[in-house]
Amino acid sequence: MTSDPSSGPARSEPAGLSGFIREIADIPTARGRLGVAAAGAALVVALAMAIVHLAQIWGYYLPSGQFKNLHLGLGLLVCALVMLAKAPPGRTFDRAILLLAVAAILVPVVFIHVEYEELVTTRTFFAEPQDFWIGVLLIVVAFYICGREWGWTIPALALAAMAYGHWGNLLPGDLFWHGGLGLERLVGYASIPYFQGLLGGLTELSAGTIFLFMIFAGILQVTGGIEFIIAIGRALGGRSRAGPAQVAVISSGFMGMISGSSVANVAATGAFTIPMMKRSGFKPEFAGAVEAVASTGGQLTPPVMGLAAFLIVGTTGIPYLEVMLAAAFPALIYYVHLMLGVHLRTVALGIDTRKVSQKDADGMEPIGVGEAMLRYGHLLLGIAVLVWLLVIQMPAGTAALYSIGALIALDSLRRLVTGYREPLKALGGILRMVVTGLNVGARGGAQVAVVIAVIGVMVEVFAVTGFAQKLSNMMLELADG
Repeated sequence: MTSDPSSGPARSEPAGLSGFIREIADIPTARGRLGVAAAGAALVVALAMAIVHLAQIWGYYLPSGQFKNLHLGLGLLVCALVMLAKAPPGRTFDRAILLLAVAAILVPVVFIHVEYEELVTTRTFFAEPQDFWIGVLLIVVAFYICGREWGWTIPALALAAMAYGHWGNLLPGDLFWHGGLGLERLVGYASIPYFQGLLGGLTELSAGTIFLFMIFAGILQVTGGIEFIIAIGRALGGRSRAGPAQVAVISSGFMGMISGSSVANVAATGAFTIPMMKRSGFKPEFAGAVEAVASTGGQLTPPVMGLAAFLIVGTTGIPYLEVMLAAAFPALIYYVHLMLGVHLRTVALGIDTRKVSQKDADGMEPIGVGEAMLRYGHLLLGIAVLVWLLVIQMPAGTAALYSIGALIALDSLRRLVTGYREPLKALGGILRMVVTGLNVGARGGAQVAVVIAVIGVMVEVFAVTGFAQKLSNMMLELADG
């Protein structure tokens, strides 16, 4: 044991612990005691959120309102803790605001959960003063976290919708005028005690369906799905003149099929494809544009599409299978057109990536489709389970739940078979895979939960004021039926 204080156990053990927390929580930028503590707390809350949702879809243990409250509250908490973990130590004011937000989130979540029975029975008609202020606090915190996470446009639109709900009686014309909503009613429709707006139908859709698909995508990502997709993309497009650019298009298309999130798509595949394109001679802005446009197509690529597909299902009642089938051909057209555009642009720029080896392009020895199938082919079975369950018209959330179980079981079996000589190491790898996958999926689901809840405020205000119905009638009259 050395006497050097910089290298002794007293210093190395905390460093190792903080490094482990940053790694397993997937927040490598966490710095300082507060940042590392926030990263650890974010991991714990994300895992709790994932377990609550998996259990609820399995057994429906909680009433709908309590489940929606936990979905939104835990989602807000995860987002706030992740932002706190990423905040640089020098930004004291920013950290203080985020700490205050974390504390503020806990108040309405605990209150609504404890007082739920009273809220949905007696106090729906005879609300108490504290219900109003708890609702206001929930709205403020949700709008703030949404603005920090997604930009301030959506919270600003939701706030404008609430202003319209309150002062609509001052507006001229039959389309925009309505009787006006008092502040108590307005807050009630936006949160509690009516369980609409932030806690309405869109949040229920997010909790019961979208979140499970995000968990599925997270498990698929940590079990090697990205490497498998990149290998398939190389095999299909790597030998063309536009090589890496076509790999980006194809791999982002496949990734979009299983993530449904443009942001997650760029983060996952872009880390490989953008440097690959730059090393092959493409300008950075062109590489970024190709990846961004290719990843955006994941929003309309079955089987796991973006938020809009689930909103169609939730608001129209159209079966998810029909939405998938309707999106398949447009998605194919989108990617064929994108591949053609990339090829033409490559020719116009005078670039021929066939002169650059794939190893030089991405710094890694490429693996063939056969080797990729041996390593990750079992993942196709998990995706096939999801598609089959959707085809037989199982509810989308339940189908995602069973598919998550199938993915975990298949990857665990592979790890146990390949690591049979070291079973404890294999079991450790399985545990890490499950924890990391649930964490990645829950964080993505938390981000989506926040923005959907805020959008729900706009939808509820337009519905309760009659504006949505009047607008629909006006459009039908203009179209002559």
